[in-house]
Amino acid sequence: MSLDMPTLETLGMLEEKWNTSKSEVIRRSVRKAREADAMNTARMSPVEALEWIRAGGRLNKEEAKPFHNEVAAESAAKKYSRAFQLLDRHLTTTPCLTKQKSSSP
Repeated sequence: MSLDMPTLETLGMLEEKWNTSKSEVIRRSVRKAREADAMNTARMSPVEALEWIRAGGRLNKEEAKPFHNEVAAESAAKKYSRAFQLLDRHLTTTPCLTKQKSSSP
């Protein structure tokens, strides 16, 4: 295998930046390229997306489950985050009720 000079320089730069071997840089890069290609292959074209929407755009339960779980987790996180924000605001703006000692003569 032979590589041109700009590729070798980039390989060396990534080797140092990632603190790993050139072989590992190549493995990671090939893995990322494969993942990106799989994502692009799995995506619908704009025409396919339009046809899917026109056909009703429905998912079956198995297809919808990951999306449902993600939305439910986000919703729960926002709900609890909002509750903690309100509690924090209440605690920082409400004067503490302290029992004052009465001064007896």
